[in-house]
Amino acid sequence: MAQAGFAIAASSWAVLMGIAPMLQIRSMLRAQSSREVSLGYFTILLIGFLLWVAYGVAAGIPALIIPGTQTVWTAQPRWRTGGICLEVFHSSFADGAPVDHYKCNGTDTQEWFEQSA
Repeated sequence: MAQAGFAIAASSWAVLMGIAPMLQIRSMLRAQSSREVSLGYFTILLIGFLLWVAYGVAAGIPALIIPGTQTVWTAQPRWRTGGICLEVFHSSFADGAPVDHYKCNGTDTQEWFEQSA
């Protein structure tokens, strides 16, 4: 019973996870800035990954448990994955500055925090 419930919840939430990036991009285009990424966007993704992990546990499917757990475990504001971090391109402090992936080096351009408008 729990397996079926998690399967339905995870599958339904997957639709929201697919729509969330489009809503985030729309917000960035409207603000003409990529400076702030919505906390709601990350929350949607986190809940989705947790649902898939729960479904994997209930169904006994390691292929869902292992990647989902790794994603939740390693999710950090720095987006640190394999030594690559998300940073502001060319160390720009201008509003709307593009972001880029670069080797993690601990510089200020790789530090992220939430700031109210």
